[in-house]
Amino acid sequence: MGKRGINLKEKVVVSLNEEENTSMHGNSAASKLAAVEREIAELNEYYLNLQCEQKQWDELLEEKQRDVENASRLVFSVLCTNVFS
Repeated sequence: MGKRGINLKEKVVVSLNEEENTSMHGNSAASKLAAVEREIAELNEYYLNLQCEQKQWDELLEEKQRDVENASRLVFSVLCTNVFS
């Protein structure tokens, strides 16, 4: 299961204050918006990867639970065979 190269502790801080946005030079607000949109896309991709990873872990857990059930049956069978032999 792979690791994602995103640092979730980093935060994108975007001012939603209209006056602050208009007082900034040039395309600052558009640049911030683009950065936020990229961040959202990265987080969506990360979320999808986590869902895929969770599915793999769930499948592995189910497999291991089946292994435990089979081993329990085998132990019970061996014990019964030894008791009644």
